[in-house]
Amino acid sequence: MLLFFVLFLIAFFTYKLLIVLKNKEVPGNNRKLAWFLYVFSVAGIIAAYAFSIDFSRGLSKSEAP
Repeated sequence: MLLFFVLFLIAFFTYKLLIVLKNKEVPGNNRKLAWFLYVFSVAGIIAAYAFSIDFSRGLSKSEAP
């Protein structure tokens, strides 16, 4: 569960940085950086969600010895 929060926080702050870059409207190489940050933030949110689902399924399994 801690991994979920860490990944989600990284994705959230990356998304906020993307919004700051978009508001500055800087042309050139920063557009590539903004695109990279957007992809990274979306991938981070998906990864956090996937890890949370996997983690919750792992806890719900009852493994008999």
